[in-house]
This record gives sequence, structure tokens and C-alpha cells, in this order.
Amino acid sequence: YSDGLYNIVVEGMITEVQLHVAAILSFKERSHHYYEFFRSFFSGNVDAAKTYMGLLETLVDTDNNTSAEAQILNILKSSNLSMLECLAELASTAGDCALQIQVYRRLLELKPEDNSCMLNLGVAYCKNGEYSRAEQNVNKCLELRQQNLGPENPETLQALSSLGIVLKHEGRFDEAEKKYRECLEL
Repeated sequence: YSDGLYNIVVEGMITEVQLHVAAILSFKERSHHYYEFFRSFFSGNVDAAKTYMGLLETLVDTDNNTSAEAQILNILKSSNLSMLECLAELASTAGDCALQIQVYRRLLELKPEDNSCMLNLGVAYCKNGEYSRAEQNVNKCLELRQQNLGPENPETLQALSSLGIVLKHEGRFDEAEKKYRECLEL
């Protein structure tokens, strides 16, 4: 049990402040992943910092006295597409696959034929090691894009390449190579 005891001046008055170091260290352990991400990502990148701080300001209701987790859950339960898309972008940038999966599943509930959400969900499943789910979503996206956009459309080729990546992660190298070659031929 460690405390820090400090005397500080607030508006001309000397005030004693006691910090409970254990609580600070506990919070640091829970949030350090995000701190490291933001510190490394924004290092020297002022425009990116402004963009992502804007995303955070959009997502976090500072007037509301609820935790960040509670606010995320409220966004996930909502039908607010712009907030969900903003949360998806932030989760993707932070590399939080579990949150990405939750957000893209919710977006697909609201927009069931959105093949971009299907592809993004498949990619998130793949990054999370859930390859059969990844393959299912990427295949469905690929089918829709082939039907609606044609086989040579860049978005269709993106889905075909993503399927190759999923197959590679599953250890199905011959099938993955076939998908990659198909992309190159088109």
C-alpha cells in the first residue's frame, strides 16, 4: 500500500492531496494497451491525432457520468449508424478485434446486405483467429460483389484477395494460391 502526499496551491490556498498509488497502477494496467497504441500511432502525426481525437469526442459523452465501457455498450445497442461506424473505425485502428466484431455484427443487423460490413467482419474474425466465421462472411461478401459489381470490379477483387488470406491462415495453401492467382488474372 503506497500513497503520495502532496501540498499544492489552488487559487492561493495550500491544499493537501493524497494519491492512492495502488488505484493509479491498477488503472494503468487496464489501460496501458490503449496508451501505448495512441502514443506510438500519433507520434509526429498531428493530423491523425486530430482525426482520432475527433472520433473520441464524437463517441464519448463527457457530460454523462458513465464509464467508457457503458458508453460503448450503449452505442452497440443503438441504431445510430454514424456512431457505430465511428466506433468501428476507432476499434480497427486500435487493433481491437473483439470490439470490431461486435460493432460489425451490430451494423449487419441494421444493414444486412452491406457487403462492406460483411467483409470487415470477416477480416476481424480472421485477425481474431476465427477462420471458419471469417471464411463464411468473406465468401458471402464475394458472392454479392460478383453478382452486383462483376468479377473484375476492384471491390470484388478485394474480397477475393481477402478470401485468399483467410484460406492461407487456415493452412489451405493450394486454395489460397488459387484465389491469389485468380485476382492477378482479372
